[in-house]
Amino acid sequence: MVRYMVFSKEGEDFVRVILSPYLFVLVMEIWTLLLRFRIKRQPISRLKVNPAKSQIIFSRAVQQERQQILDYLGFQEGSLPVKYLGIPLTSSRLTIADCRPLIDKVDARLAGWNNQTLSYAGRLQLIKSVLTTLHTYWASAFILPKGVLKTLEKKMRQFLWHGSVGSRNAKVAWAWISKPKEEGGLGIRSLTTTNQALMLKQLWRILQNDGTSIWDWVQRYRLRNSTIWTFNGALGSWGWKKMLKLRHLFQRGVIYKIGDGSSFSLWQDAWDERDTDIIGITSHLPPLQSSAADCISWRSSSGDFTFQAAVSLIQPTTPRVSWYVLLQGNFKIPRHGFILWMAILGKLSTMDKPWVPRAENGCVLCGGLFDETHDHLFFKCSYSKRCLSILSRKIRFQWPFLEWQTGLIWASKRWRGPHLINAAFRATLAALVYHLWAERNNRKFSATSTSAEYIQ
Repeated sequence: MVRYMVFSKEGEDFVRVILSPYLFVLVMEIWTLLLRFRIKRQPISRLKVNPAKSQIIFSRAVQQERQQILDYLGFQEGSLPVKYLGIPLTSSRLTIADCRPLIDKVDARLAGWNNQTLSYAGRLQLIKSVLTTLHTYWASAFILPKGVLKTLEKKMRQFLWHGSVGSRNAKVAWAWISKPKEEGGLGIRSLTTTNQALMLKQLWRILQNDGTSIWDWVQRYRLRNSTIWTFNGALGSWGWKKMLKLRHLFQRGVIYKIGDGSSFSLWQDAWDERDTDIIGITSHLPPLQSSAADCISWRSSSGDFTFQAAVSLIQPTTPRVSWYVLLQGNFKIPRHGFILWMAILGKLSTMDKPWVPRAENGCVLCGGLFDETHDHLFFKCSYSKRCLSILSRKIRFQWPFLEWQTGLIWASKRWRGPHLINAAFRATLAALVYHLWAERNNRKFSATSTSAEYIQ
């Protein structure tokens, strides 16, 4: 383990700093402003530092004292970037090359899944539970380069649709997949949104500081007499400036718990007059350093800034889709639900799609000279109608023989809610669509067929 040594302002003995990666970068900046190298020989504790496992990194401001410190400590001289708790620490811009270990980690996971026969639903689950979490640790420490996030999302997109990394096209745009389920997507959160939301949480921790945490250093030595709202965003390191650029998003979602107003700046902190009861205002203009308690009586408000709240500030919402209810329910098999989702969006590779080679005409299910569209396949085709008729007799599965999209609207209204019968009908619809599509593919590519009675 590499240890990094810093010095106290008063010249007392050195202090070992082991922090989270993001805090390490911030505190390292602050110590640069405070360093006074007057080293005394009295140890603070009985702990001893192993010089062979320790490094010291110098900024440009302390080059004159550099050799003196190296001679005294016996440490090796290090340089940035260094790896700390698995991620690179650097005082300059984070590059794609710095993030190569993260990309390699994703590639290693994908390489282990390439030879496995997985359905769309299986690959979707791996993306949600594994791939989207690999970058979370990094995203909690830095604002990652856009090129890195795009590369990771490209690899996830290719794995979802093709099971391997390649240059082939996707059936549904990633922007649509990244929408919440109730808005028609698959609920895979955008990596950029996740990264920004985690950075908003860092801003929240700075605001939440009560003087007892490590964030108090940021308040004292970085912000000083400013607040996070008024601090000059052009000052500081690249990471600090990138985080401050998110203030406009953060401000919309913050609700202060004012208390007595003694710790809330009247002029510099963000507030909304709708949350106040103004008892009286002084006859003169209050000084810049005035607190809220000096002038105004406040109603106390409470709340917490959660990760989901941060996401809602970043990710725009779109209207909910009515057919989302058809994808709900515990009875539904995941691979059935995925094919139903694609069928609803009209993204299955039917013969009417311009990118599908037209080797033959007509519908392979009914043998008629009809254009193979989603509307015909579900459920104008005589084979599909036969399946529906058998289902209707067995379990009273009702489906009006209308247009495909019209039928979806009807089913969304008819089978909504948690009732057992409604959930069973939704699961039946998903299973029917899946097996109709599977039968179509078997007839087209394997020259095998199954009767409607067997499918049911």
